[in-house]
Amino acid sequence: MEIFSSPIIFLLIHFIFFVYLICPIYSLNTNGHQLVNQTFLQEKKIQQLKETIANRLKQINKPAVKTIHSPDGDIIDCVRSYEQPAFDHPLLKGHKILDPPESPINKYEKGNMSDIVQLWTLSGESCPEGTIPIRRTTEQDLLRAESIDTFGRKLHNFRSDSNANNGHEHAIGFVYGKLYGATASINVWSPQVEIPDEFSLAQIWIVNGSYGEDLTTLEAGWQVYPRFYGDNSPRLFIYWTTDSYKQTGCYNLLCSAFVQTSSKHVIGAAIPSASTFNGPQLSITFSIWKDPNNGNWWLEFGAGNKIGYWPSSLVPHLKDYANEVHFGGEIVNRKRGGYHTSTQMGSGHFPEEGFRKAAYFRNCLILDDNRRLTSLPEPKLLVQSPNCYSIEYELSKAWGSHFYFGGPGRSNKCP
Repeated sequence: MEIFSSPIIFLLIHFIFFVYLICPIYSLNTNGHQLVNQTFLQEKKIQQLKETIANRLKQINKPAVKTIHSPDGDIIDCVRSYEQPAFDHPLLKGHKILDPPESPINKYEKGNMSDIVQLWTLSGESCPEGTIPIRRTTEQDLLRAESIDTFGRKLHNFRSDSNANNGHEHAIGFVYGKLYGATASINVWSPQVEIPDEFSLAQIWIVNGSYGEDLTTLEAGWQVYPRFYGDNSPRLFIYWTTDSYKQTGCYNLLCSAFVQTSSKHVIGAAIPSASTFNGPQLSITFSIWKDPNNGNWWLEFGAGNKIGYWPSSLVPHLKDYANEVHFGGEIVNRKRGGYHTSTQMGSGHFPEEGFRKAAYFRNCLILDDNRRLTSLPEPKLLVQSPNCYSIEYELSKAWGSHFYFGGPGRSNKCP
C-alpha cells in the first residue's frame, strides 16, 4: 500500500516497534532495581534495629558478677552495687550508698515480704555480698515494646482532678497535707488483662506538684503487664517521675534514679502466688518514707525489708514533703473495637463484695512531721469509670483506715 512507501511513515513505524520491544525490558529493569533497592533498605533497617536494640540493652544491663536463671524464665544478674543503673546519673557520680535508717514505728500488723519466696531463690542460689540482683532486660522485651525509646515508661498525664488520662483509669483514695511517707498492706491478685499493651495495678503514690510540668510521684505496688514483662504474673514494681510522665521516670531500675541496697529482693520479679476468690488472701506491705536526716525517700517491703531509696537530689519537688498520698488501682483502657476493655482491676470484683472477694488496702497510714504513722484524715475518692471500677473507704479497729477497690471492666453497665 502507498501509505508504507512514505519514508517518514516507515521510520515512524520502526520507531514504534522499537519502543514496543524496549519498554518491557526497561520496565523489568526498573522493577528489578526497585526490588533490589527495597531489599537493601529492609536489610539496612533490620541492621539499624539490631544495633539500636544492642545499644539499648548495653545501656540497661550492667556487667554481672553472677547470673541466676529463675524457673519462670527471668534471668537475674548479680551486679556490683556501684555499677547499678542509678550511678549513670550525673548527679550521682561519687554518691556513697547509704545504710538503711531506722523505719518509722508501725504498731499495726504488717504483711511480711520475707514470707513470700521469690522464684529465683528457689534453687538456693543468692547474690554475693556487695552486689544487688537485677532482672535482665532481653531482646524479646524490647521487641514487644511499642517503642524502644520509650521502653519502661508510662506515657500519660495523671490528674486527680480530671477524667482525661489518655486511656488510664483510676479508682483511688487520696489525702492532702504535709506528708512525709505512707504505708499500707495491699492484697495481691492476678487480674485478667485483655490485650498485652494494657495493664492492671495496685499501688501507693507519693505526690507533689501542681499537675503541670512539675508533677512528681514515687510509686510502689504490684502490677500485671503482659507486654512489658512477657507474662500475666503479678509483679513487684516501682516507678517515679518529676515532670508529669513526660521525659523523666521509668519502671524499676530501667533508668538512673533508684538506688537499690537490698541483695535479697528483685524489683520487677514475679510474685509466685496470689489471693484467691473466697479463699486465702495474700497481702504485702509497701512503705515509702522520707529520711529526715538527708531527705532521701526509702522503699520498704514488709517488715524491715528496706529495698533502697530515691535520692533527694533527683526529686527536688519532694525536697521538703509530699502534698498528696494516693492509694488505689489503675488500668489502661485501649478501647479495642470501640468497646471498654475487659481488663480487670484488683480481683475483678466491685468493692461492695467485701473481704475475700474484692481487693483491698488495709492499715493505710501516713507519716507526719514528727515521724509518727497516723491514720488517714477523711480521704477523697476519685473514680473515673464508676460503672467499670470503684473504690470504697472504711474505718475499723482491726484494719484502721482501709479501702476496697476494683471491678470487672466491660459489662452491660460498662459497654
